[in-house]
Amino acid sequence: MTTRFLVGKFIRFHFAAVCGLAGTAFVLAIAFAGANILQASVTAATEQAVAADAGGRAFAVQVLDEQQALPVLSRRTDLLAVIDSAGKAASRNAESPAGLRFVSDPTAELGLLVEGRYPVRPDEATISSFLADALGLRVGDESIVTDAKSQKHPVRVSGITSSPANDDDLTVVLLSDDVDAREATVFLTHADPFTDRELGPLLDRRVLKGRTVEILAEDEGSSTRSAVLSMLSYATPALSAISISLILALLAMSAYKVRRDASALQASGMERVRSWRIVGYAGAAAVLMGTVSGSILTLAAATVWRSHLSAIFGQDWQTIAASWLPLAVYVAGVPTLVILVLHTAPAYLLSRRRRRIPRISVSARVASAVMAVWAVMLGLTLARVLPVQVGGAAGAAAVVVAPVLIAHLASRSAGTAERRVVRMVAHALLPVVIVAALLTWVTTMQSAAGSHNAISMRETSPMVQPSGSLLLTEVPSKSGDVLRASYRRLGGKSVVTYRLPDETSTMVRAASAELTGCMKRMRSTRLSEVDLTCFPPHSIAPINIIALSSGDSTAPLTADPSLIQSGVVGLLTLAAGSDVTSRIEESPASGDALLGGNMPGAVLPAEGALAHSLKLRATNGEFIAFLDFAKLPTVSQAQFRSDVARLASAGQVAEERSQYEGADIHLALARAWSASGGLLLVVLLGFGGATIVSVQARLRRTLIDIGGLPRRRRMLTAQIFAVPMVSVIFATGLGLCSAWLQGVHNGAGFGLIWLIPGGASLAAIAALGIAFHRVPSRTVIS
Repeated sequence: MTTRFLVGKFIRFHFAAVCGLAGTAFVLAIAFAGANILQASVTAATEQAVAADAGGRAFAVQVLDEQQALPVLSRRTDLLAVIDSAGKAASRNAESPAGLRFVSDPTAELGLLVEGRYPVRPDEATISSFLADALGLRVGDESIVTDAKSQKHPVRVSGITSSPANDDDLTVVLLSDDVDAREATVFLTHADPFTDRELGPLLDRRVLKGRTVEILAEDEGSSTRSAVLSMLSYATPALSAISISLILALLAMSAYKVRRDASALQASGMERVRSWRIVGYAGAAAVLMGTVSGSILTLAAATVWRSHLSAIFGQDWQTIAASWLPLAVYVAGVPTLVILVLHTAPAYLLSRRRRRIPRISVSARVASAVMAVWAVMLGLTLARVLPVQVGGAAGAAAVVVAPVLIAHLASRSAGTAERRVVRMVAHALLPVVIVAALLTWVTTMQSAAGSHNAISMRETSPMVQPSGSLLLTEVPSKSGDVLRASYRRLGGKSVVTYRLPDETSTMVRAASAELTGCMKRMRSTRLSEVDLTCFPPHSIAPINIIALSSGDSTAPLTADPSLIQSGVVGLLTLAAGSDVTSRIEESPASGDALLGGNMPGAVLPAEGALAHSLKLRATNGEFIAFLDFAKLPTVSQAQFRSDVARLASAGQVAEERSQYEGADIHLALARAWSASGGLLLVVLLGFGGATIVSVQARLRRTLIDIGGLPRRRRMLTAQIFAVPMVSVIFATGLGLCSAWLQGVHNGAGFGLIWLIPGGASLAAIAALGIAFHRVPSRTVIS
């Protein structure tokens, strides 16, 4: 009989067990594919939205100095001028605020078209699907669009568009013959403006600001990425490890139940190794079937329920995306790895059965020696004689040998008969306990180190901008007007705007008075040559930009309080693009707690005497601080980020939460290590230990038949399972110690996340102890 025939017979005979294994692989595949699809679809939606807003063009250019830029831009026919403004759209029965985009080129094709066509005549427009539903409009209907100047534009809806990154998009794109370059908020182009003969010099002199749409999409994606998506990015490798461990544990547990089938095959003359491989191949076939079907079903379900899934993230997906390479590796890799293990494990395990198992007491001597060496190396590491990496490696060795030594001590504390029982069961448990202790040590160390780094970064990192704020710099004033109107419409109230000075020839920077005083004493004019001791340690940005205010020309100079010393702030004048100072001076200033860090270092009136003295001329560029951005609803935040990506496509964005992005990554990693470690340990100890406990059913029944009292059996159970419990506690403590050795030692704590792996292990061991203490039925033994 062929192997394929026997595998098929085995599957039909043990259909329920095979279905259970396939079901487990099916559920795990759904989890992996689901995490993969969600993460990829959210990222793809953001990229599609940004590319659609740019009309498929690769570069966006915005004007910071109209006086110098407009003569060049007005004669360029290869640039698509786009005018963005706030306005209203109305149908016969309803009216809604809307973001208006005016273009003059019929080939502009702004927005992702889902129905109809792009406008080709001046009286046509495309409208977003959300706005169309709100107004009850369809393709061919008429609408009245009112712009920011209260001018009405009757249009016919030629198409419906969608913004995949924002399901509440309120956008109307109108084709108009009256698009003046002087009114444009952004210019879009296929050609690289940085290498253009005319545009390149203007970009170098910061008259223009340019950016690639690809980078804009990446920035937009990182700003909209939620904590859930950050966790999903680490979930896929953890799910891979969990899948393999859980499936192998189930196969090991099933091996005890199907041993009679293997024995029957051996009785018919089949080799022992081949008989067990047939059992394994049946299990591998079930895993492959479950993994493939789970992945396919997840893709199909995500496609059917695409709109419901995208609504969870406030998006409107038009297609489902997936990271196909990781998904293919998972679908093919998990069954392949299972087959490899099942192909080699029977021969290895059967060869091990022929060897004499060493006594625990002999192994305990080796374990004692290793523990002694570890103690010495730990002391040398604490004394800074050895690097922390050596101490960590020695800790791993100590974790591996500790269960052997603990098992030896547990058996010595029992009587002669009990000692033999403890040795027998403890020796059977040792492989599982050693792996569990090592896994506990690794996951505890990684989770403790991650949470420690996150806490340290949050406690020691100064606030670089106002809490909950969103900052935009180098934004054209026309775009700024639209953004401020949109922000207030979404519920924002606190906005601060500064003008940016012309820096085509010279730059003026606010600096610490300590720094300017030190430079004068050292007679140094080059910043790169200034001694580091001249920079004040208490200032986040000892050299910062200067912004201009549009208020009272007699208003005093305000500056970052950390830059002020004895009532004055330093001012440095430098050549554009150089670190050589041509002028070093101090000026009286009053402190403003709002300034500093990502905010400007100093602000002075644009028409004041000091601005004229420093030859500072205001440009078209603005610095805008949306101070209460974090108070907006999540949906409004997403919508405003979409507006920023469209209206300030060439500007720089800084969101307050992004300064702790490194801490969030460390914390997400710590949670992933802790959660996956806890789950893996429960699987390992639960299934591996349960298999060993079930194998010891005859021993447990014998203890009862010879008259073992419940109290003595409880004591015996406690002695046996003290080995894994003490081993896990030791591994947890050593993991925390290893994390402390690698830490920054600045007083930051470690949180409580690192307790999860050890706690999960102890819970699983306690369940095993209860199962071992229970009275087995005679039918199980027979």
